[in-house]
Amino acid sequence: MRKARLWWRDTFRPKNAADYLKIEMTHGARESDSLRQVASHWGMAASFVLHGTLSEKAFFRAAFSQELFTLFSKVRPFLKEPQTHRQRGLHGER
Repeated sequence: MRKARLWWRDTFRPKNAADYLKIEMTHGARESDSLRQVASHWGMAASFVLHGTLSEKAFFRAAFSQELFTLFSKVRPFLKEPQTHRQRGLHGER
């Protein structure tokens, strides 16, 4: 997990949704595994808040979720793009 988190922070620099999806769809590759592992980690943490296991106040403390905000800042510019890419397929199919 530590290597996956460092990869997200230090190496992963997607320029658009296609960059993100290229890595996400390369199943079995170290980068894809790292992407999925860290995204799943934060998804699980968010589910704790949604189900009342963890308070929202605790979740949004910088000491707890600074990494989440760093990751989010990398994908926010094209957050709506993946849905479009997945609807068309990675190769432009309809």
